[in-house]
Amino acid sequence: MWTLFFFILFCNLLGQIPFGEILTLITNRPSHLGGTATGSPMTTMALAVCAFCFIHGSGIVQVARSLINGTYGHHGHHEEHSSNGEPGHEAAHDLQHVRGEALGADVPQNVEALGNPTKHYADDEHHKHHHERPDDGHLHGDDHGHGKKMNPVAAILAAPFLYLWNFAPHPFAPNWAMDVPMWFVLLILELIGALIKPFALTVRLFANMIAGHIVLAALVGLIILAPSILGQIGVGIPVILLSLLIRMLELFVAFLQAYIFMFLTTLFIASAVAPEH
Repeated sequence: MWTLFFFILFCNLLGQIPFGEILTLITNRPSHLGGTATGSPMTTMALAVCAFCFIHGSGIVQVARSLINGTYGHHGHHEEHSSNGEPGHEAAHDLQHVRGEALGADVPQNVEALGNPTKHYADDEHHKHHHERPDDGHLHGDDHGHGKKMNPVAAILAAPFLYLWNFAPHPFAPNWAMDVPMWFVLLILELIGALIKPFALTVRLFANMIAGHIVLAALVGLIILAPSILGQIGVGIPVILLSLLIRMLELFVAFLQAYIFMFLTTLFIASAVAPEH
């Protein structure tokens, strides 16, 4: 994340140094050296692709690690509450509670539930654990909230599929006919969202870095449009002052956009896998 931040910041600040203009004055020939690297959509797209790989690569690694440790689908340190604030039961023990409060993503995605989800949502579990928690908040595991550990090779092979499987909530019980089509719809929406995130990172950084240069070019163009020398001088003085203020604003934007790109990437990586998954 720090590498990403300083790389973007360096590229942003590089465009504030007028290398090309200085060489043009010295050599009397147009020069295009320098410029803002992040003012090109190719650069910002490459950064967004790197962020995309880190986001989902991190999610797959988290799933594989939880499979190896036997903690996949267990979140004993997370206590569910009902909508009225009453402490109670895990959403996994009461499917109707899940449906009523739209907490489909809170269903623990352990391997056993994939094979027999109906048994996983048995009503007697709700009655057993609704008022008291003999397992101290742990689900489907031993006293430490762990399940069966998986071989590292098998975990690495299974992690990408389980990561994709958890993109959308899938109670799949008791109304399979409704849940399965809805899972496909939600999966498509989540996949589209996964592509929109890097696209948003690309456009945000590119647009913010190119906007200041476009405004400066428009202001300089006002000087040329003046019909006389006196008019150009009269327009040029306020334009110079405005250009100086815009340059100061661009310095602030250079730091701000580097921070925002890093901050959003960090949020996307952190939210790649929900705690209960």
